[in-house]
Amino acid sequence: MKFLTIAALALLIACGTANEYESTNNGEEYSISENGTATNEPIVGTFTPAAGSLTVLAHYGDINIYEEEFQYLLNIRSAAEANFLLQMGLDEESLEDFWEDEADPVTGITHRQRIHEETWEEVLEMATLRYIALSRGYEVTPELELEAQRNLDDFAEIVSAGGDDPEEHFYEMAGISLGTFSLIQPNILVINEFLMSLVDSVEVTEAQALQYFEENRETVERDLQMLVSAVHILVDTREEAEELLARLNAGERARDLAPIYSQDPGVVQDEGAYHFSRGEMVPEFEDWSFSANIGDTGIVESQFGYHVMYLEGRETLQDSNHMEHLMMLVAEPLAMEEIERILEEANLNFVINYDLLNSISF
Repeated sequence: MKFLTIAALALLIACGTANEYESTNNGEEYSISENGTATNEPIVGTFTPAAGSLTVLAHYGDINIYEEEFQYLLNIRSAAEANFLLQMGLDEESLEDFWEDEADPVTGITHRQRIHEETWEEVLEMATLRYIALSRGYEVTPELELEAQRNLDDFAEIVSAGGDDPEEHFYEMAGISLGTFSLIQPNILVINEFLMSLVDSVEVTEAQALQYFEENRETVERDLQMLVSAVHILVDTREEAEELLARLNAGERARDLAPIYSQDPGVVQDEGAYHFSRGEMVPEFEDWSFSANIGDTGIVESQFGYHVMYLEGRETLQDSNHMEHLMMLVAEPLAMEEIERILEEANLNFVINYDLLNSISF
């Protein structure tokens, strides 16, 4: 398995297990043994063409994968990649050409085909997790149905407040109607509830969390949006910077000197102080601020000039529930290992309508 997407609305966990799905194209179903694996003994029944207003694309026992579900995730995935490419400078015309370009010189598949295959892997994994969740007692409860309706109501309210029609906006974004998505969403929430229970079941000690923090400090600080507070005085020359640094080290306050000497227009807002997390400032400014200790001073050179620095404060893991979030970061990869194991052991053989599958595109 290469991908695992749980609800394009929310949780995304990437898996890299070696298991592959084996599927049949002859319309046969397979019975399920007590441990949940396929016995490969054909039973009575053929491919079910539809369920309510949804079209069945594939199934395993009572677990259906719907055409609309695949179309939705295909559109979401392709739109996300398109937005990224456009942000990187690709124009609309070149984007259309990109989809038809070769993505893999070995197989010769295009980027359009790659997106199709990746999304199908995701959908198969979601269906497998739904089967496992239901077999463990998780189900679409009235509470989940209410949560699903609230999500749709919130979406409609936000879109309407912006002056757009929610139905048209959603269809343009996802390629299916809100009504169709309302039939799919409860199943996604069941999977999400199951996965979150796996994450919650992982026991992480504070010592493990602190070790993880020390080993991955930069990534964690970025993920948790931990803030530092630094006062800087921007000047043109190193000589000016060294003179001001000497005054700081002699006891003068950075907040007193900044309004007088700093050439940064933002100095008027908070006496030269900035409160920021990783990724918000130029690298030189950020690197010094996150490596310094409270009370440290120094000089940093950037594209803007010379910054005379004073680190005023920094958030700790005890601030803003950071420790709780850190323990979640540690728990997630451990839960992913369990998810990978579960998926490998399941090895479900879905009956797939390949003609319909291959006809779906974006």
